[in-house]
Amino acid sequence: MNRYGDLFLISSDGAVSMLDVGTGTLTTVASNATSFDAQLTDEEIADQWLMGSLVESAVAAGLMIGRGECYGFKRPPVLGGDYTVENTFVLPVSEHLAFLGELHKQLRDMPDGSSVELKIRREGD
Repeated sequence: MNRYGDLFLISSDGAVSMLDVGTGTLTTVASNATSFDAQLTDEEIADQWLMGSLVESAVAAGLMIGRGECYGFKRPPVLGGDYTVENTFVLPVSEHLAFLGELHKQLRDMPDGSSVELKIRREGD
């Protein structure tokens, strides 16, 4: 998992895929773990997959994550949010994945460009 909660998953055939939780996309990035590790030695690929530049900007802005936390986007990329430190906040990994999973589930059958109204409610409201 990178610090923005994107997950790296290994399939039964050994292929490594990246689940971009911000966009809800799953992309095969390597045929096996050895290839995945080798690709991470490329600074450009590592920065893209691990979001290193954005993480550095978040830390420089005083956004520090602790155990069980990750960075998230105030406005998720799937809803047009930018990959910027201004759009970044800290939250528990479990809440991040639960929220984005539910969001992608609700959006999965909507055509790209559809208007969406997002209502946030606290449990019990």
